[in-house]
Amino acid sequence: MCYDSSGNIQWCTDLSEGYECTYPDWYGFTPVAADLDNDGIDEIVISTTILYSDKGCNPCTDPGCLGTRKPVIFCVDLEGNILWKKCGYGAMYSIPAIFDIDEDNELEIIYGVGFYVEGGSQNNGVVCLGSDGTEKWFFDSPGNSVESSPAISDIDNDGSVEIIFGSEDMYLWVINNNGELIWHRFLSGGSCSGSVTPSPLVADINSDGYKEIVIGNDCGDLFAYSHDGQRLWVLLKDEYVDIEEKWPSIKSSATAADIDNDGDLEILLGQAYGFDGGTNGYLLAVDDQGNIVWKAQTSPSWCSPALCDVTGDGNKEIFFTDLGGNFYIFSSNGEQLAKKHFDDTGIMASPIVGDIDQDQNIEVIIKTGIDGTTPNWGIYCYEISEITNRGSILWGRYLKDNTNRGAAAPYSPENLQVNRIVEESGQIVFDLSWQDGSEDEEVFYVYRNGELIHTLNTNTLSYRDNDPSISVGEIYQYYITAYNIAGESIPSNKVNIAAQHFSDVPPSYWGFPYIEYMYTNGIISGFGDGTFRPTDNVTRAQFCKMIVNTLGIEQYFPETPTFSDVPKGYWAYGYIEAAHKAGIINGYGDGTFRPNENIRRDHIAAMVSRAMGWSYTGAEQVFSDVPPSYSFYSEIMSCYEHHVISGYGDGTFRPLNLAQRSHASKFLCGMIGIVF
Repeated sequence: MCYDSSGNIQWCTDLSEGYECTYPDWYGFTPVAADLDNDGIDEIVISTTILYSDKGCNPCTDPGCLGTRKPVIFCVDLEGNILWKKCGYGAMYSIPAIFDIDEDNELEIIYGVGFYVEGGSQNNGVVCLGSDGTEKWFFDSPGNSVESSPAISDIDNDGSVEIIFGSEDMYLWVINNNGELIWHRFLSGGSCSGSVTPSPLVADINSDGYKEIVIGNDCGDLFAYSHDGQRLWVLLKDEYVDIEEKWPSIKSSATAADIDNDGDLEILLGQAYGFDGGTNGYLLAVDDQGNIVWKAQTSPSWCSPALCDVTGDGNKEIFFTDLGGNFYIFSSNGEQLAKKHFDDTGIMASPIVGDIDQDQNIEVIIKTGIDGTTPNWGIYCYEISEITNRGSILWGRYLKDNTNRGAAAPYSPENLQVNRIVEESGQIVFDLSWQDGSEDEEVFYVYRNGELIHTLNTNTLSYRDNDPSISVGEIYQYYITAYNIAGESIPSNKVNIAAQHFSDVPPSYWGFPYIEYMYTNGIISGFGDGTFRPTDNVTRAQFCKMIVNTLGIEQYFPETPTFSDVPKGYWAYGYIEAAHKAGIINGYGDGTFRPNENIRRDHIAAMVSRAMGWSYTGAEQVFSDVPPSYSFYSEIMSCYEHHVISGYGDGTFRPLNLAQRSHASKFLCGMIGIVF
């Protein structure tokens, strides 16, 4: 169902159409919105498990009817139309994470599955779908199901994201973006056995430059691991649980933020007693070493706290719900500021905080009840109207964003663009610009080829990389991250760009090294628009200038022109006369040079051969179209003998073809012994 900001239903889509019913004993999952098809409009991804029967009975109403669990993930548009659905694997317990994990400019959908499905089979692990619902890979966790919502983050600073999640057999898993195992660890602090159902918190909690992973288990223990799988600390239940006979557990996904502006991160999570009649729970604040900072008593809770500075004092207030049906607001030091009771059957969903009607006041959305059978079951929206001068919303939804990291690290910078600039000196520089993804970063980091090259304050959204070590022909990759005390954001979009002087001569172009050599040595130049136009033809006058410059011959300006069509005022007069004086050109029998005609390949070979004083006295025919009787046979063969030319793959030289600017560059490099 879709509601507007006033609580009116906009549309309702029956996802169980074709099935008996949606499985009544499993809770639903938070939908996730993202622009999957890059059309500028979000789609909505919904994961669920449907129970149906082909036995002629209804398993939702008849306890004796054997039902089949069908896991289905749906994609719907903003009007509620089903765009696609994907079935398969085990029942879905987790909220999908959505991110471009493989940098193909397409979003992927990653979610956990498990439990028994059709035919009694069991599939446990993590599924990765493409933006159109096609499966990309499946990671099989050989233990039990994955109820944990996968988190996506670059925990080891290698420029690629990892996927982190827990499983029902009490393991923490880290896999790469191809679905391959990096490491996994058994999360047990004692003799208790249970599962790991929360989603991991991923944040740089100890300011070492790497992200750590914090996650709890069903035994009530909280663990912290380094990016490479080393256990940093464990907070055992005995250190904070007051009622020993109860069975504590951690179902809450932790969040992290510097809620009191003391420069250190606090880790926030709920604690629940198991289904043993326990009615006590806590909201815990834990420091980066696993010590309890404070705890506030509540009913048991599965909630992931939301954070917002509703008082405008710079400290963050904590929005929290519990299974006793209560909603709370706590201060940054654990003082209860507000409490409202809704429904005795409990609140399992985390609160959502935001200004949904754009009236400059904070609203909080609370989904009450668990099974939909109690009078107060439903969705409630309350305005925090008596608290004024509000500050920023640090985050207002479950696990902060679509990466499910649970940390207050900034959102990624957006829309990175990199432009290549060639300065007058010929130095190649790169101009970077980007858009701010959030308001809570402290600095921006600029990366080139995976290495940090510069740190910028948050008022700057551009950077010029004029490092003299930038090398022509190399391809560089740039990306930007944002950083605050909670850690570093996931990288912006990555941009690959080549260090090249001309926009139309990339390093992959066959003539690139010849053209770059000629340019950097001042022999040739490009056009004002930054192009070289390598496939353009070369005139006879232009080639005279090129060969004279290559050989370092000074221009010559005789009083009497040698050629009738090259007067003293002609732009290339000094080059043409210098080439004639050096014996490089002869002109035509009618006394003309025809400077504006495009030069042929055989004429270039003749000019190069004469310039170098080469001669060829053999009679071998290397090129099928250059027999010994050809007028420029000797000049062409001398160029071949000195490795200036090689011809075409079909054994021809094509002497009458017009030479292109790229061909001329290669000819002249070969003439002076520059071979690539």
